[in-house]
Amino acid sequence: MKKNHDICVYFFLLVPVLASSQTVLFSGQASGWAQPGETSQQIGIRYIPALRTESALAGPWALDGLVSVNGHGGYRNTESARESTAELDAYRLWARLTHPRFEFRLGLQKLNFGAAMMLRPLMWFDRLDVRDPLQLTNGVNAAMSRWFFYDNANLWLWLVLGKSDRKGWEAVGSKDNSVEWGGRLQVPVPRGELALSGHVRQLDEDAARTLYGVPFDREVRLGLDGRWDWLAGWWIESSVSRFSGPHLFYRQFYMAGGDYTFAWGNGLHIIAEHLVLAHSLCDLKIENTAHFTAFSMDYPLGFLDHVTGYVYYDWENRDWYRLLQWQRTYDRWSFFVQGFANPHEAVVLTQRDEQLPMRGLGVQLMVVLNH
Repeated sequence: MKKNHDICVYFFLLVPVLASSQTVLFSGQASGWAQPGETSQQIGIRYIPALRTESALAGPWALDGLVSVNGHGGYRNTESARESTAELDAYRLWARLTHPRFEFRLGLQKLNFGAAMMLRPLMWFDRLDVRDPLQLTNGVNAAMSRWFFYDNANLWLWLVLGKSDRKGWEAVGSKDNSVEWGGRLQVPVPRGELALSGHVRQLDEDAARTLYGVPFDREVRLGLDGRWDWLAGWWIESSVSRFSGPHLFYRQFYMAGGDYTFAWGNGLHIIAEHLVLAHSLCDLKIENTAHFTAFSMDYPLGFLDHVTGYVYYDWENRDWYRLLQWQRTYDRWSFFVQGFANPHEAVVLTQRDEQLPMRGLGVQLMVVLNH
């Protein structure tokens, strides 16, 4: 069994919170799945317990914290091998100081933002996939602060501990134990909001040399996103990275999307997004492009049942990614049946959890208990 020793380290972040806590809340999510497929057969279980503490301080200030682990195991049978896994990892381990117009959070946390829903250029720190019923993503070790202003503008600042493991869209991980830093300013605009984000990190030079043939040592990212409501919902999101080293290299993501709910029956909701990826040497040019289009439709059949369909298309490889999901939800129980048809060599997997690769044709059955 794999154990994450960060669980012990980060637990001490919550000692002051636990010592002065006025409220202690325990919750958890248990899930199990079976996935008969064309290329593999899988079964698995997962349990994510969470201990939440809250304590009021002087005036409007408050202190709270969260300890959560991700324990999961499974068995997979493929054409080439049979394997079983059992892992226990830290999932969320943070302490937070809050005020009505300020928060500071320290520890292993989810850090995500942006206007996009499916094809997300600003997926810098997480791997959330809208098609994942559990909405799982690993956290980052970070210190993050946010200020909220009276005009609904807000300012984010963060420091992230660099690791060689890739996060988000990264092709190359960061230098171990380096300090990454960045921020985000989000402001209201007529009929919507607009935001500018930035991030700076040191790269794992050996990994960069292996992938690109050049030891790039630094990445500077700039992101722009906005959302507006006019007749329908509209949004844009982009991210441009500049890699420095012996040569300059640019990596670019540009996305536009929209959604609309038709007043048919219980309401048919559709979403469409298109993503353009590009990279260039020396100068910032839109060349060496790849295109992805994503489309989804969801329809509530009643109070308990919901049907959702997703279609992704990779224009360069001419590959289709398709998933149809039926969900039934009670107070604590949720049941999912998902049918998928994806390429065998998938670029965009249906779920980013390595234990649930949906390649080829197959069905996934999942039951979830929240308590």
